[in-house]
Amino acid sequence: MDDPPLSSSERFHSFAKPALILFMVTVIGGACNYIYQVFMMNSLTVEHYSELAAVLSLFYIVSVPNQTVATMLLRYTSKFVAEGRKAQISWLMRRSMWISLAISGVMVLVLFLMTPWIVDYLSLTSDLPLYVMMVGIIVYMMTAVGFGTGQGLQRFNILSLNTLWPVGKLLFGILLVVAGFGVAGAMGGVVIGMSWGLMVVILGVRDYLSKKGEPIEKSDSTSILVYLIPVTAAVVCYAILTNVDIFLANHYLDKTQAGIYSTASTLGKIILVLPGAIGTVMFPKISEAHTKREDTVRIMRRSILYCLGLTGVAALVFLLAPNFVLTLLTSNKYADAAGPLQILGVSMMFFGLASLFMNYGLATNRRQYISVLIALTVVQFVLITLYHSTPMDIAYDMLATSMAICVFSWLYMELKFRTSATY
Repeated sequence: MDDPPLSSSERFHSFAKPALILFMVTVIGGACNYIYQVFMMNSLTVEHYSELAAVLSLFYIVSVPNQTVATMLLRYTSKFVAEGRKAQISWLMRRSMWISLAISGVMVLVLFLMTPWIVDYLSLTSDLPLYVMMVGIIVYMMTAVGFGTGQGLQRFNILSLNTLWPVGKLLFGILLVVAGFGVAGAMGGVVIGMSWGLMVVILGVRDYLSKKGEPIEKSDSTSILVYLIPVTAAVVCYAILTNVDIFLANHYLDKTQAGIYSTASTLGKIILVLPGAIGTVMFPKISEAHTKREDTVRIMRRSILYCLGLTGVAALVFLLAPNFVLTLLTSNKYADAAGPLQILGVSMMFFGLASLFMNYGLATNRRQYISVLIALTVVQFVLITLYHSTPMDIAYDMLATSMAICVFSWLYMELKFRTSATY
């Protein structure tokens, strides 16, 4: 017999309530990220701030395996929960821990060997921030194992504590910069904050991590390997789409213009924090509904509505009052960033929505959404390579790409929903 449909109150408690809890702590974490960036903008020179932004962008791009592991664990943990195979979650989690450690070790070795080239390409004044970043890669990879499993288990309370890691980033970042460590100190704050996040998520899933569990079936291993292909493609593309702009701006523009663009882009990307709570709750619920062959589009539409409501307000503030925001935060130090900030605020609203479509495709194993990401990643790279004379050029490149992803993905979803009874 089919389960009775959920009442309005039950739907709120199953989706909106955990999303609201995560949103509230995400706002706190986002505020800390905001203050962190403002402090760095005002404490570092324009040139050094552009270096920090470039190193952070590089960090997020090379941290793609973190998101791949987390997404895989999220998908299969929620799948095993829906199928009543909880003993296999422990085995998968422990195996993923060792694999993540090995991957991070290889990444650090490659980056260490490439350090001279990276310093030259980004025009860095010191290689120390890169070495601090390498430590962060190891910590971040370990965090993925606990976070992905916890999200699949829908342990949103413990995940909400993990989202507070920017508090440590802010406090220790300020202390280290004031102590005179500059860009390396700012990166050190990031690594210390992430260490807090690692501790929280590991404690949150320790009951599964402490058990050996049962090995997954061969068919599951094959399924996971096949699933990792679209996951890797998706997270690589999304990381490039939302981070390569600063990386390329630091290469194509002079130091001052790169600093101006980095400021606008960094402030605009604060908007990307807002859909995080929605995606965290949405993914396991859509994955579970898909496994049970239930309606997933209804959940997705609700997620889109919440996302647009949150990100739209922030984008509107940047669009209507960029000079006020910059004057308030940077004391006219980055006044020329007003124009790019207007465009990038709207761009990040669309990129936030694009992240939901990406997660929807991964949760339902529908690769058409990933194909859209791949195609538009190539388009974005070509656009920035061709049109990069000013910060405004790159900002418009970002806007065109983000809008295209959302338009194509949304049209495809609605079209398939209307033509397929089981979508």
